[in-house]
Amino acid sequence: MLKFSKLTSYILLSLLFSSCSSEDEQPEISLPSVYQLDAPSYFGEPVKHTENELTVKGIELGRTLFYDPILSKNNDISCASCHQQHKAFADQKSPSLGDSKMHLERNSPTLFNLAWKTDFFWDGGASNLESQILGPLTHPDEMGASLAEIIKKLNSHPNYPTLFQEAFSDTIKSKYLLYALAQFEKTLISKNTSYDLFLNNNYTYTPQELVGKKLFEKNCVSCHAYPHFSDFEYHNNGLDSLFSFSDPEDVNWGRYRITFNEIDKGKYHTPSLRNIAISAPYMHDGRFSSLSEVLDHYSVGIKNSEYTDTNLPVNGFQFSPEEKESLIRFLETLTDHSFINNQNYTNPFSN
Repeated sequence: MLKFSKLTSYILLSLLFSSCSSEDEQPEISLPSVYQLDAPSYFGEPVKHTENELTVKGIELGRTLFYDPILSKNNDISCASCHQQHKAFADQKSPSLGDSKMHLERNSPTLFNLAWKTDFFWDGGASNLESQILGPLTHPDEMGASLAEIIKKLNSHPNYPTLFQEAFSDTIKSKYLLYALAQFEKTLISKNTSYDLFLNNNYTYTPQELVGKKLFEKNCVSCHAYPHFSDFEYHNNGLDSLFSFSDPEDVNWGRYRITFNEIDKGKYHTPSLRNIAISAPYMHDGRFSSLSEVLDHYSVGIKNSEYTDTNLPVNGFQFSPEEKESLIRFLETLTDHSFINNQNYTNPFSN
């Protein structure tokens, strides 16, 4: 969604993650207890991007901030406006609407298992979750507020100064705002799909689901790899074949917008297929409204170019109607109902 230049991003990051105050200014307050992510061992080790250690108080603060519209310019949308728990922290709009009430250029992605991602945004424009969060907060078409405005509002709030002090033993700073939001988002873990239950011998696939699983493993798993159902890489999946935009910052370039490497034209981050049945619309721009449309694309709709991923057959996968139905049944087993109903993730203002 963002159109920051790479130079701007580097400047912002260097400012945000520099030391905000000297040690002798820190109050004598013990740090909150450290929080350990609850995830299966087969997920692997989380990626450590920054020194932002998870704490109970930091996560609680991040959850409150995630649902609070105070972070937007006009105090009328929150992070949760585009990332709704019942949609696996995505939304149903194609594309999403920001604080400006303008349609955005990208589809809101799901938010879960972010601690295992290597980079963020559809084109990988952020190398850590903290800097990714900065984008929607300040983009004029999204939440539209400046960091200075947000900090001023938070300092005037009756509760936030105390909450920041408890979480970070310091006054409110933009660094801690991003840290708290990132801490909460890293706890959003989807680990109880039928696939996970199957690995623990607690689920048996139906015959049709099993056919779909075998089709998936034959045709899809090279990009949507187990156990995260993503390889965390970038691929041109044949959505478009022409790339002749005049603006090098145009979001339609895909990954090329970040790397300026010719082979990255039209490449986008492989989304996880966990919770895919409840997180429509699909693709980076939300162009497909159903799983059936997605499978139609991979079956007969691939647009070939010199940049199209070589894992894709030139003439598509040519799925039969029965195969498409079996694939959809398997993909529906990837819905994690305990995740979308987890009370630790819900809006604290509605409790």
